[in-house]
Amino acid sequence: MGLFSGDGNRFSITRTALKTALIYAVFGLLWIRFSDLFLDYTINDARVMTTVQTYKGWFFILVTSGLLFLLVRRNLQAQRNSERSLRASNLRLEGMFRVAGSVAFILSRQRAGLHFIEAFSPGAVRMFGLEFSDAGRPVAGLPLPAGLFSIYEGAEGVGGMNELIFRDRAGQDKVVLVRTLVLDPEDDGTEVMLSVALDITERKRMAQRLEAATGMINGILDAVPSIVICLDDAMRVMHWNAAAQLCTGLELARVKGRVLNKAFPLLGGRWKEICGAVAARSSLTLQIRSVRRICVLEEEVTVGREGDAAKVYEVQVFPLPLAEGGAVVRLDDITERMKVQEVLVQTEKIMSVGGLAAGMAHEINNPLGAILQGIQNVRRRLSADLPANLEAAGAVQCDLAALDRYMRHRGIDRMLDGMGEAGKRAAEIVTNMLEFARSADLSHSGVFINQIVDKALSLIDNDYSLDKRYDFRKIRVVREYEDNLPMISCSRIGIEQVLVNLLRNAAQAMYAYEGPAAWVPEIRVRSYESDGCVCIEVQDNGPGMTEAQSRRVFEPFYTTKPSGEGTGLGLSVSHFIITSGHNGSFSVESAPGKGATFRICLPVRAG
Repeated sequence: MGLFSGDGNRFSITRTALKTALIYAVFGLLWIRFSDLFLDYTINDARVMTTVQTYKGWFFILVTSGLLFLLVRRNLQAQRNSERSLRASNLRLEGMFRVAGSVAFILSRQRAGLHFIEAFSPGAVRMFGLEFSDAGRPVAGLPLPAGLFSIYEGAEGVGGMNELIFRDRAGQDKVVLVRTLVLDPEDDGTEVMLSVALDITERKRMAQRLEAATGMINGILDAVPSIVICLDDAMRVMHWNAAAQLCTGLELARVKGRVLNKAFPLLGGRWKEICGAVAARSSLTLQIRSVRRICVLEEEVTVGREGDAAKVYEVQVFPLPLAEGGAVVRLDDITERMKVQEVLVQTEKIMSVGGLAAGMAHEINNPLGAILQGIQNVRRRLSADLPANLEAAGAVQCDLAALDRYMRHRGIDRMLDGMGEAGKRAAEIVTNMLEFARSADLSHSGVFINQIVDKALSLIDNDYSLDKRYDFRKIRVVREYEDNLPMISCSRIGIEQVLVNLLRNAAQAMYAYEGPAAWVPEIRVRSYESDGCVCIEVQDNGPGMTEAQSRRVFEPFYTTKPSGEGTGLGLSVSHFIITSGHNGSFSVESAPGKGATFRICLPVRAG
């Protein structure tokens, strides 16, 4: 090829020679033909004709020589101009190769299949370790990647982009994009290929880092339990996390590019406030309440499980501090937090009422004691066994024996007995409630479990509340105690609290239950020893629970009662007292229509 060689002697003169010979032949034929005709027409003397013919030959030689000189001179001048233009083009192309930062090649492919490298840029020297003296050498003997040969072998016309991975002289992996242009073959069948290779190693690494960072950010967003939605300046969804997908059932691909109030209609009612906050570049916090069914992208979507109460979400809008705008919207389910706040408020109320009730109980005990003492004094004053009574009756002429018969006949003695029993019962109830309402001292002491069960039953024996839908007085209680149970170490007040909670739950469950014919609400309380533990069972014959309800019954804030009739904390607190406070176990067995059995097992020896 001789590119960039500067050799001006290697050129072809075939066309110039043929052109010159053709002009010379035409001129000679015309000269001979017309000159002879002219001489024959004008000269009749043979001697003159001979002299003229001699001079005509010399004139022809002189004219043709001049003409040939002019033609050859013109052709040679054009050849030199072409050579100068070619040298200038080669110099420009060589200069471009010298200053090019990328890798560029000019290769030739002969009919025998051999590849020669005619020229290359300094980028090829740096990347592959070539020397400029390697120009004109076969490609097979040069330190080029083997994958490059397969690209050149299959190259035709304007080739596509091919990615090549190889290891350079320093042992580092490189990635280049190669594109090849195959020119038309030359007269001898040699094909010339122009090839450009761009080093994209850093670009690849940056793309991998960007992909890894994007994956990490998406992973962090998906791990966040909050609903996170990223918006562009037109309030269109750019990204949302797994929590948003779980809430709506829609993948990101379906909502990407959609306006937020269409993709996530839960925010539709506060849409103007959100848009105003984003436009003003100010954060916003508000609360919304969810609904059971929403319309997302013109499809009706069910949110949550059947029977679930409406959820309360806290919505936070954070405008992005970017020139192109955008915002991040975060939604947190604060339903449980709201319940906790309500429970805390209710607890404060209960504590206040509890203090008031304790003071009232002390005040009730004083007149109650006077009533009981008065009944006892009435009986003593009417007794005929005391001399003082006989003396006083004689003084007023009253027959105590007749008075006693009158009181028995009218049932006054039974009334006094009933008043005394009622007063004692009231005093016992006040005492029990004071003990139960007192600050819970959960310190352990040795107790017999049957005594604790009896105490809990006595606490709730007369308990009823029409507002809370139970009346313990109408329930048959069956005690099934095992005798001679060992003493255990436990918190008496804590176990009483658990048992009272179980008994109340059973009473409430059976209050509105319509059982089979002749059904009578009944609670069986058992105690027995098993595997080194003292066990208590509270069994009712109420409506029972499903398997799903039984699995969740100990979860905080979960309740099977209608909305507003329970906090869902009773059984979770009871479970904590048994398992964490006593190293025991707390389980439930239930089926719809077959009642429920709660089992508490406490170790005989505290672990």
